[in-house]
Amino acid sequence: MNGTAAIPDGPGLGVELDEDAVERYRVEPLKQERKPPQDILLSIRFPSGDTAYYVSAAEYRADFLEGRLPVFADGVYMEQIDNDGSATWKDLHARALKKGFQVDGRPL
Repeated sequence: MNGTAAIPDGPGLGVELDEDAVERYRVEPLKQERKPPQDILLSIRFPSGDTAYYVSAAEYRADFLEGRLPVFADGVYMEQIDNDGSATWKDLHARALKKGFQVDGRPL
């Protein structure tokens, strides 16, 4: 009631785990090996104007999990940037192939 819960008399938190929900929402562990990148450039845009670039979901996910990127901040969104053949796209993609990175502002 009002965001409170009774303190259990016995050990534990006083709740039972819904094993079906655990299975339904299970997330596979990150693989340590890196898959060969496709012609993909992903960007994560922050309200500050900063942008992070990656070539795979596994890489930005690892940065979130390791605390290098804020998780679920208001106003953050992701987009895939199509290869337009420009020198800027090629430069960003080449840098992201080495490792995901962040920049100030939005070059693309």
